[in-house]
Amino acid sequence: AEEAVVTDWTVFPNPATETLNVRFQANGGQTVRYSLFNTIGQRLFLRTHEATGGENTLNVPVKHLAAGIYMLVVEKDGKKLSERISVTR
Repeated sequence: AEEAVVTDWTVFPNPATETLNVRFQANGGQTVRYSLFNTIGQRLFLRTHEATGGENTLNVPVKHLAAGIYMLVVEKDGKKLSERISVTR
C-alpha cells in the first residue's frame, strides 16, 4: 500500500468567527480525524473525514464557541499536526 501523506495544509481564517477551514493535499483513501481542544485540553469537537486524492477541505464549526484560543489537531496514520487558532466575537 502506498503511504498516504497529508501535505501543504492551510488553516483559515485565523482568527475565525463562524467556520474554520482546513485545506490540505492528500493522495487519497485515508481517514483523517480532526479535533478541537480548549486551553485546558478538553476535546470540544471530533470528526472524521475520508480524504480523496488532491485537495481536501474540512469545515470546523466555531460559531458556538466562546472567544479565545483553541488547538486544532489533525491526525492521520498516527501523525498529528496541530495549529493554534483564535476565535473572535
